[in-house]
Amino acid sequence: MFFLYKTSLDLTYNFYISDVYEYMGFRRNFDWLYYLLSLLVLVIYTCLYKRIQEKNNASSLIFLILFLLYFLPNLTYITFNKNIAFFLYSSIYTISLTSCYLIAPKLIIHKLRTEKNSTLIFNILLYGIVLVMMVFVVYYNGFKIKVDFQDVYEIRGKMQNLQYPTIVNYLKPISSMFVTAGAMFYLIQRKIIFALLFLMFGLMLYAFGAHKTDFVLIILTIMLYFFYKDSLKKHLLITIVIFNLTILLILKFSAVEFQIVTLGMYVRTFFIPTLLGYYYFDYYNSHQFLFLKEHLSHWFSNSVVHTNNSPYIIADYYFGDPNMSSNTGLIGSDYAQFGWVSLIVMLVMRVYIFKLYDRVCENLDPKMLIICSFTFGFLFINGAFFTSLISGGFLIMCLLFYLMPRPYPC
Repeated sequence: MFFLYKTSLDLTYNFYISDVYEYMGFRRNFDWLYYLLSLLVLVIYTCLYKRIQEKNNASSLIFLILFLLYFLPNLTYITFNKNIAFFLYSSIYTISLTSCYLIAPKLIIHKLRTEKNSTLIFNILLYGIVLVMMVFVVYYNGFKIKVDFQDVYEIRGKMQNLQYPTIVNYLKPISSMFVTAGAMFYLIQRKIIFALLFLMFGLMLYAFGAHKTDFVLIILTIMLYFFYKDSLKKHLLITIVIFNLTILLILKFSAVEFQIVTLGMYVRTFFIPTLLGYYYFDYYNSHQFLFLKEHLSHWFSNSVVHTNNSPYIIADYYFGDPNMSSNTGLIGSDYAQFGWVSLIVMLVMRVYIFKLYDRVCENLDPKMLIICSFTFGFLFINGAFFTSLISGGFLIMCLLFYLMPRPYPC
């Protein structure tokens, strides 16, 4: 099945993406040696993927998302890019990260919580973050809700012109995940009034920023609550293969206008992160590594200029747009920190974080884990490590999960 998935990715890249988006850097340098090497790597990926499928923990869901939406498209890209250094680094990175994750022992956390005090702190944290964000939403946008994908870019343009406090930019992604978790928590508890309240908060957040992810998470939350089955992990690969084959049919037989829209969304989801990863790799091969300076400067400097950070530098260097931000996660961002040494330093930190996530999520309902792990998978694909942990809300979500009431002790 992995071979079929990679073949569908290869066909889409070769016949459509490299034709339409060659100007962005999607080259078509096919070479049989690289293709045969990619098949060898695919065999190793398949074995690792099966091992992850067998694990019954929260972070395994994140890894499945990373494999299907990042590591496999990356394998297609490095097959056609014909850069042996990036081919080796990407393959070794994926194999090393997954292997370290599989063999790392369970993280031990001394119990600091009791059911009584954790429930109180859980409610304070959940409602504190969400209600503070709702105050800003109501102040700047009233009680508006939104239930479609129309006019999202117009709404974003209007919101960007508003002079709201900087803290709103930090609260919004965190509150979005809190709303999702809160809605699922109360649905599982069958407290429908509270669940509807959090779903309404989600629609208000969507109307405020017009980020389509907010609306998609609301839909996924409802669908997973009603239709979730324990066999979802086993069927995830089959589902993505069917989706990919459907995309191929659409690109072959649909109207031109629909093809353009479909291909654009497909490239953004499956291939832009790995393209940016290659640009980070290429740029920092000939420039000084970051050594975590961008992340640490946020805590030790009061005069951080964001346009001097790597996402803007990469966008300016490769796309000629200094005002564009080219965020990327995992392979590219990690390489930019320490080069090849990142295969040790960054992988150790990432594995530790995954094990922390497993520990704080013990005995939580699988429906809760599915929706949040999907979110974290996309977060790590598109964001730098410390950005995902702090600004992206991963660490504070771990705290929320640790405090979350469950039927069995953690």
